[in-house]
Amino acid sequence: MVEAVYRVNGVNVTTSTTAIGTNENVNFTITATSAANFPQGQIKVNISFGDDSTDQTVDLSDVTTLQGTGYQVQRPYTSQGNYTAILTFYNELGSYVISKEIYIWDQLSVTLSSAFASIAGQPLSFDFISPPNSNFHFSISYGDGNLYEVTDANLTQSYSHMPWNHTYTNSGTFNVTMTAWNPFYVSVCSYQVTSQAPLLPDNTTLSPTSDEIPYPDGIVNFTLVMTADVPSPDAVLCTFDYGDSTVDTNESTVFDYNVAVTKSHTYTSAGTFTFTANCSNLISTMQKMATIVVHTFTMQDFGLHVQNPVPMNMSTEAFTPTIDYRHPVKPKPIPREVAFALTLFNCSRMPPNITATWNFGDGTISSPALQSTFDKQHTYNVRETLTVNVVLKNNNGDQKTITTNLVLGFTTLNSDKQAAPIGTGVFTLTATGTPGTPSFVFDSDSDDTASCTSGVCTVSYAKYGTYLPSVTATYESLTEIVYLSEPLAADYDMTGNLAIEFSNTTVHLPPGTVTITITTSTMSFPFVRCSLLSGDLIDNSLHEKVQNITPTEPMVFPYTYQTLGNHSLTANCSNHLTTIPISNSVYARNPCFTKNGIFDRQYSVISNPMKVFTSQDVYISSRMGVICVEKTADFGWEIFSNYSSEEDKIKFPYTNPISPSKGKMLFPRGKIAEGKYLVTLNVSLDGTWIKEPIVVQFIKPAPYAYIVGGSKKMARKMDTIIDINALDESYDAEGGFGKNENLSFSWGCKTVNTSVLDEIEIIVNNNFTSSTFAIEGCTLDAGPVPGKKKLNITTSPGYIVTVSVSDGKKSSEFSQMLSILEGDPPDVKLECIINCKEKLAVTSRMNVLAKCLDCTETELPSYEWSLMEFVGSEWTTIDLVSKTANGINNQALVLKENTLDPGKKYMVTLETTVASRSGPSTAIMDLATNYPPYDGECSVTPTTGLALKDKFSIECSGWVDEGTNMERNLTRDKKNGEPLTYLYETITKRNLSTGIQDVKTEVFRGGESTVTDVPLQLGDPAFDYNVTVRVHIYDRIGDKAIFERNIKVKPMENVTPNSSSDTTAINSLFESFEEAFNITNAGGNDMGVVRLVSSVSSYIVDFSEGDSQGTTEEDILSGSASSLTTSTTSEVTLLYQKKTAEMTNILLKTVDADSDTPKQFSATDVQQISSALESITRSPAYITAESAAGY
Repeated sequence: MVEAVYRVNGVNVTTSTTAIGTNENVNFTITATSAANFPQGQIKVNISFGDDSTDQTVDLSDVTTLQGTGYQVQRPYTSQGNYTAILTFYNELGSYVISKEIYIWDQLSVTLSSAFASIAGQPLSFDFISPPNSNFHFSISYGDGNLYEVTDANLTQSYSHMPWNHTYTNSGTFNVTMTAWNPFYVSVCSYQVTSQAPLLPDNTTLSPTSDEIPYPDGIVNFTLVMTADVPSPDAVLCTFDYGDSTVDTNESTVFDYNVAVTKSHTYTSAGTFTFTANCSNLISTMQKMATIVVHTFTMQDFGLHVQNPVPMNMSTEAFTPTIDYRHPVKPKPIPREVAFALTLFNCSRMPPNITATWNFGDGTISSPALQSTFDKQHTYNVRETLTVNVVLKNNNGDQKTITTNLVLGFTTLNSDKQAAPIGTGVFTLTATGTPGTPSFVFDSDSDDTASCTSGVCTVSYAKYGTYLPSVTATYESLTEIVYLSEPLAADYDMTGNLAIEFSNTTVHLPPGTVTITITTSTMSFPFVRCSLLSGDLIDNSLHEKVQNITPTEPMVFPYTYQTLGNHSLTANCSNHLTTIPISNSVYARNPCFTKNGIFDRQYSVISNPMKVFTSQDVYISSRMGVICVEKTADFGWEIFSNYSSEEDKIKFPYTNPISPSKGKMLFPRGKIAEGKYLVTLNVSLDGTWIKEPIVVQFIKPAPYAYIVGGSKKMARKMDTIIDINALDESYDAEGGFGKNENLSFSWGCKTVNTSVLDEIEIIVNNNFTSSTFAIEGCTLDAGPVPGKKKLNITTSPGYIVTVSVSDGKKSSEFSQMLSILEGDPPDVKLECIINCKEKLAVTSRMNVLAKCLDCTETELPSYEWSLMEFVGSEWTTIDLVSKTANGINNQALVLKENTLDPGKKYMVTLETTVASRSGPSTAIMDLATNYPPYDGECSVTPTTGLALKDKFSIECSGWVDEGTNMERNLTRDKKNGEPLTYLYETITKRNLSTGIQDVKTEVFRGGESTVTDVPLQLGDPAFDYNVTVRVHIYDRIGDKAIFERNIKVKPMENVTPNSSSDTTAINSLFESFEEAFNITNAGGNDMGVVRLVSSVSSYIVDFSEGDSQGTTEEDILSGSASSLTTSTTSEVTLLYQKKTAEMTNILLKTVDADSDTPKQFSATDVQQISSALESITRSPAYITAESAAGY
């Protein structure tokens, strides 16, 4: 059977019109269209896919399938591209071709991947995320101007791109954009990349990493520093944890090269704290930590560290040899700076507000200053061991003194001697002090061979000269070079080889010249120093010479003696090896003068003047007698002012008030200006003379300032305006009380808001300042005359008025504290009568008188006195009753002597009550007690002597006074040398007809601390001839120290009659007196004559026995004396009567004026005259009408 078939027709092929990805199936759907004619026989299709793969043949014979869902042919493509698939349909009749375009392209969902932050300058890795199976084209913009493009990729190949890097060289934020494409698809993605400089932990330091600090300071500055010179990290945030619950979070922090990042923190409690700094940016982190220990402390926790001992080398410096130092070089230490370190636990710094006063022990003392660091440096210039101390003090007044003994230079070089004989003397040098086991190298400074073992070396020098040995001490790394402090000397022994010789052993004065030589008869001695004391009583200076002494060239001292007598001349002559004391004596004579001289020789030099106040009469008298009584003595006084040196002195025109002046000069109080004066007296006779100086320093006391009413005064408010009177009781101390016309006054006034005087006194003592009470200025109204003011007292409860009183050269100040009272108590004033002004002399009585200024005649005040002492810092009431001479309820208060302590402050208070008044008044007087002179001594020579024959001397020395100061200070008081007055007197216990009495005789009063060659009255045999010598040493206030010494003044032999007819003894006595009288009288010393009369009169003994009753002194003075001589009068009585008359005439002639000008005598002179008169009239039987007529 034959079947008819159609050619292949009506076949349809469908494929995807979109791209198909690689390795995905491409679906070919073959169906028959509705127009297809069937049968078409055995239909097949041959498919050529266009990708070089094997064709595929598919049988399409099932018409049902073909007309239905169709045939499905699937085929994947492995490579991208556009392909043409050829489908060839064929049957028995023929073929039919259909072509289809196939698009094989992978869909693009690729994105770009990298870190979003990078380190500037370091590579950043990029890669594709979700790439397709096959290659694609792309373009990447990094945002920094750089592109990365691939547009020539083989799209048919599988994807094979590897990750790559890109480096951002700068910091910043960059927009990264990727575009990927193939012919069918495009993929775009964008994101931002931030490039930053990183934190560098290894190149960043934290300081401190550990620290100890004091509390309550507590401040720590934490400092972070980047030490690498690289770009600064960007966008850094730091969190700072201080370890005490304080945290600073996410602080923007900038780190630049070598620029500190500082965080300051104050720790408010003690403890151990960990500080942590956590820092980061997008690309880095850093952690830094520190440990902080905060200490509480007291001042006692401070310590001091110093290297001790301190090495200190020595060197030498060139030196031109002198007579004192003969070597050409001098050793000297090399200055060394020493570092002191204060310690406080292990704290790294000082607490605030600590002051330090450093005493470096070498005389350098710092002023108190804030110690801001632990360290202190000081440079030392001397090798020595000294004490260093530092006083640390805080604001609360707490302090600590730290002391250490500092050794500067520990190697010492010593010699067993400084000098030795040439050639035979051996010096042993010893080096000690070097630590460990040192080695020593000695240098003896000569070519002489030295023997040295370890630290000891011996050497003998063969030649005259000086040598400066040294040693080099070495221990491990330490080396010190040390010299002897003084050169060694090889010299000659002068023992027994020197003598003092004179051109003449008796020197006539004037002129007093002599040549003194120091000689050697055997050897020559180089560089001998001789110090010569001439023994002259005015010239006590050392006369020195240095020279070679040889047998032909002795040492010569031309010299002029100024004082008479035997002079013990001494000299000390020395070379390096020996000091030889040699002595001799020379006699300076003048047969016409006594050798005791004119003045007290200790005041003959400008450096030791006799100090006196211009407020006192000053008498200067000659002590010298004239032996050549047949010659008339002329007394030539000269005075020079401005005596600071011989060159500066100026002749001072002055007329002695005593005329004729003879041997006494008077400087009345207030007549001589303050200053230093040279006073000379030339006692001249025909053909001879003696001249001596005395230097007198006149010191003017400061004026006395005082406001009437005293330093503390109660004033009544009802009075409204009160008088402030500084004129009436202030005075020029030179002229005494009432002398005020030359004074000037300057005033000050303050108000205080308290009326309590104790509180006002504290304000005054604190220099008019107070933290408690308000203080304001006030105005004093002009008074009627200078020195008087008026004060309105209605504006304040308290006032302080201050006056400064000046005499044009010196000034004093006084403050009056006023307490204002309500009511009308009596207005009472305290008036100082005796011993209560500037300072109170404790050895004298004090008398204060109360005066009611507004009491009527009918008002009878009652008084009650009290006394307080300032003890510590407050006033304390003390017993007054036992200290007074008249009780405590009288108008006057009299304090007995020696009842108050010296150097104290007292307050006398008087409460006065008047029955008709509203209340009692209170008057106050402040007292400052004086110290008497102190620290001195006196001596009397001889301690046993004969009246009239022996002369007694009293010498005092060393006495000082505190002056106007409130306290004693021996160093200051010696330096100031306050003028003192000396009263010399004798007390002789005598058995008189009226009973046993102490007879006092004043010998001398003045500024001289010695009296010499004074005749004293005979002691009473009933009391073993004992006489008490008493010296009162007064200061300007009138306080006194007392020295007493018992001596014996015995009679000469054979001058006391043995019977009523023994006149030989009396004549012998008065022959001795006449000789002494002539010499003393010729010397112009009136008071010397008085003392002689007093001394010889003390020999007179009562031999009247049955003689008639004598005349008394009272008879003489009353004018009732008559002659009592009778026929029964004994020879002794008659002679004594005659001598008594002679003594009376001598005494009267001595005290009578020689001219129209009366003689002037001091109070002490008057007492001596009275004592001499008492001595003459002690035996009334010897008073005759002749002797009485002279009175």
